[in-house]
Amino acid sequence: MGAETLHVRGEVILAVRLPQPDTCPQEFPLHPYRHNQEEIYAQLLFHGPDLQGIETVEGCSKRGIVGFVAGAPAPTEWIDRPLRNTWLADPLVIDSAIQLMVLWTFENMGCASLPCFVGSYRQYRRSVPSGGVRVMVEVKQSTEHRAIADIFFLDSEGKVVARMENYESVIDAGLNQAFRRNRLSQPVSIGLV
Repeated sequence: MGAETLHVRGEVILAVRLPQPDTCPQEFPLHPYRHNQEEIYAQLLFHGPDLQGIETVEGCSKRGIVGFVAGAPAPTEWIDRPLRNTWLADPLVIDSAIQLMVLWTFENMGCASLPCFVGSYRQYRRSVPSGGVRVMVEVKQSTEHRAIADIFFLDSEGKVVARMENYESVIDAGLNQAFRRNRLSQPVSIGLV
């Protein structure tokens, strides 16, 4: 038997009452984003139709990227026998926020990126609005090979629904080719048992 390797570790804190947001994002200057949704998924990202959650990108700058992302369909559409009928934390919203960060690294660094660390994810509501949310990715640090950002998820009234702190991504030009190759020739059905 080989030695065990720890790949992921996390801590989940359950509470009787949800906390109130302790910080709100500050708007920052944005430049118009040059790609529409169709171009994003045909030319930059490899996600199939079920995971194409970015609906619009408001803009992008060195400071970050802002867009509107869709929520996931009901768990029954993705899982054979889900434990719940609704999502507590919406997986498509979270993945789409990460996709926005990939677009930011393409735009500002010329390379794709992949997530490698999340400091924390805190949700301030029982569930994320099913109609989707506005996502503000504020980049705090970036170098040639990594970027660190805080990500805010906002409802239609601009109130913070959730926050991801210290999201870190690795940036590598070699990922560009991998993203282009990673396309499915036919749809795949995933049924978790």
